[in-house]
Amino acid sequence: MLVVERKELVQEQQQLLIKENNSFCINTQIIMYYIYASKRIGHMANRILKLVTLRTSSISIQLTELNQKLEEKKKERKRSS
Repeated sequence: MLVVERKELVQEQQQLLIKENNSFCINTQIIMYYIYASKRIGHMANRILKLVTLRTSSISIQLTELNQKLEEKKKERKRSS
């Protein structure tokens, strides 16, 4: 009788350990997925930031060139007046 009860307790403990282990594995997989996703999002954000930086610097260069042309035109108008 005691042997049977002990065996049942051991089986219950084993099943609980298996459930805990499965839960731990699932949680670990979820955490790893979030880490992977956050790395991908970070990589994409860096690419977008680089593109925006390049575009901004391009616009800045264009504005500088336009300002220079505008100054040259102003100087020409002063000379011609």
